[in-house]
Amino acid sequence: SCIPRFFSCFYPVGGFTLWPFVCLRETQAELAEHDIEEYINHEQIHIAQASELCCILMYVLWVFDFFKGLICLGEDGPAFCACRCEPERSYVWNRLEQEAFDHQHDFNYLDHRPCCAWCAYPVHDVAERWLSDQHGQDSMPDVVVGSV
Repeated sequence: SCIPRFFSCFYPVGGFTLWPFVCLRETQAELAEHDIEEYINHEQIHIAQASELCCILMYVLWVFDFFKGLICLGEDGPAFCACRCEPERSYVWNRLEQEAFDHQHDFNYLDHRPCCAWCAYPVHDVAERWLSDQHGQDSMPDVVVGSV
């Protein structure tokens, strides 16, 4: 789909939820290298978030968190006006993305997901684990993630 490719100019994303649709960026061959069920589960968690936030509010919150992250994430995590402008760090600290990442492996999560579960995020250990997963345990980027 062209939608995830458009948003990848800011940060490379594999999928995008445009309620009620899930758009995947990769071709069928590229998806064979990944766990498609996890991609879809991640995006279905976003559909649940969008449903409880009346769709548009979810996108407003997502964009707010993303731009706040671009401006207010310093080397040690959230800070006032750090202005590091690192899209990866901003994406990883986005509360909606963190909830989806934290539970994308649990295919029963949506059956017992509490309403507004995203309110418990962002959290340091999820950001750290996410960066670890993305860059491999031995090759962490020189981004140090701090506590909230």
